[in-house]
Amino acid sequence: MSDSPRSTVAILYSGGTDSTASAALMAQQFDEIHLLNYRRHGFVGSEHSSYNAAKLAARFPDKRFLHWIYET
Repeated sequence: MSDSPRSTVAILYSGGTDSTASAALMAQQFDEIHLLNYRRHGFVGSEHSSYNAAKLAARFPDKRFLHWIYET
């Protein structure tokens, strides 16, 4: 990974089709992709985003995907 400003990006990541496609597009431009997810009261299934995050990491083994689930 390079130290350039464009080596890292963060995206809001639900784990659904749209955010997974966005993460895949970002993997074409960045070395490290932070996937940000928020768990809050009344919102079910935040942890399911880990499934597609793992699929992204397998599909792009030369990239670093960091999946974060924050409690709000």
